[in-house]
Amino acid sequence: SQKSEQICGTKPAGSLNLTANSSFPQLLKLQTDLLVAALRCDRTRIATLQWSRAFSMVQHTWVGTNQAHHTLQHDAGALDALTRIGRWYMEQFAYLVDALKNIPEGNGTMLDNTLLVYGNELGTGSDHQAGPLPLVLAGGLGKTIRVGRHLNFAGTGARFHHLLTTICNAMGLPGITHVGNIGTPGTLPGILA
Repeated sequence: SQKSEQICGTKPAGSLNLTANSSFPQLLKLQTDLLVAALRCDRTRIATLQWSRAFSMVQHTWVGTNQAHHTLQHDAGALDALTRIGRWYMEQFAYLVDALKNIPEGNGTMLDNTLLVYGNELGTGSDHQAGPLPLVLAGGLGKTIRVGRHLNFAGTGARFHHLLTTICNAMGLPGITHVGNIGTPGTLPGILA
């Protein structure tokens, strides 16, 4: 119907070469728009959007780098290029946050009722260390998450599965005490409202 077309968007015109390095920014935007449309149209309530991977050979030429991202991770002199790449990915995350912020939902916005978790599977790429793992949480998940703060769990024994358990609890699953089969059960303090 015309109303659902206005809400959920229309089929894009043209085509996109999915294997061309130069298509990467456009492909990410399309994937992000598709995720937002799926949430807005209530086609899903939980989604994963993986923009890249640790062994990415994408050359982020649009931020002035010509080497593959993975190769740059191992170059001690590439901090400036890696910073530009990291900033570009955060801009993509900001685009997603803004898209959800601009959708009215209930007494607020879709962002108010959603939780976005942004991160990287490596704490530091140059030596492939898994931690410390910086993550960004955005959205309030229906006022179950305390927002607008910086929390540092370094040295506390906190692990990623503790964050997942905390999110399960915030989603109304208080009986979940452990996600996965490695490490100790538990949640992270100070995240839930």
